Amino acid sequence: MHPELIRIYAEGTIPGANGEGIQVTSHIPREEAELLYAAIEGAGRGDALEVGMAFGVSSLALADALARRDPDSRLVVMDPAQHDDTWRGLGLKQIERAGLGNRIEFHERSSQVVLPELWQRGRRFSVAFIDGWHTFDHTLVDCFYADKMLDVGGCLVLDDVGYPAIRRVAAFLLANREYSLQSVAMGGRQSAPRPFLSSIKRLLGRLTRTDATPRPEHQAVFRALEGAQAVALRKVGNDERRFDHYAAF
Repeated sequence: MHPELIRIYAEGTIPGANGEGIQVTSHIPREEAELLYAAIEGAGRGDALEVGMAFGVSSLALADALARRDPDSRLVVMDPAQHDDTWRGLGLKQIERAGLGNRIEFHERSSQVVLPELWQRGRRFSVAFIDGWHTFDHTLVDCFYADKMLDVGGCLVLDDVGYPAIRRVAAFLLANREYSLQSVAMGGRQSAPRPFLSSIKRLLGRLTRTDATPRPEHQAVFRALEGAQAVALRKVGNDERRFDHYAAF
C-alpha cells in the first residue's frame, strides 16, 4: 500500500492547500482499499475506470496498484464536483502529492456524459470502480456503460453496497448479467443478519415463492451482500441475453 494511504488511515487527515490537516470525512475504509489493490492485481493488464473521486483516497489506491502492476496503464476518473466547496480539488492534489499524477486521466464532468463518450471511442478497461451518484438508476447506468468497456475476466467494484439502491444494482448484475461474486469488503455501518432470523426468512420465502422471487441460487449469493461495504464482481462473459431476458432480483 502507498505510504500516503497508510498515513491517511493512521491520521485521518490530508494536507490542505496551505499545508493544514483536513479531516477526511468521506473515503473508502482500509479493507476496501485492499480490495481495490487485489482487484487490480487479479485482473489482466489494462487501464482502470473510476466514477467519483472526492478526497482521492480510492483514486490513490487504484493509481498506486496500477503503477505496481503495469508501467503503462492509467486510471480514468470522472467527478463533476471535484472543485466544489466540499472537495476543493483536494483529490487531484492528493494524487499529485503522491507522485501519481501522470497515472490519471481526469474528466470534470458527470459519468452519464463521459462514459458513453469513452465507449464510443473504443476504450477498454480491466477494472471499473463505481462510486458516483447513489441512486439506483444512476448507478445502473454507470454499470451498464462500464460493462460495455470491461474486459472478460475484468473486475467491477461497487462501493457503498450498504445503500439499498446500490445493493439492488449488485443483485441485478449477479442475477441477470455474466458476473460472479469475487470478494466482499465488510463495513461497520450494518451488522450481518442473525442466523435464526435468516433461517426464518428463508423458510417464509419458500412458502411464499412467486415468479417474482429470485431463484434459490441467486438468493444464496444475495445474502453475501448483507452488511457489505463494497463488492468485487468478476466479469465471466459478454452479454448474450435474449431481448426479453429477465431474472428476478
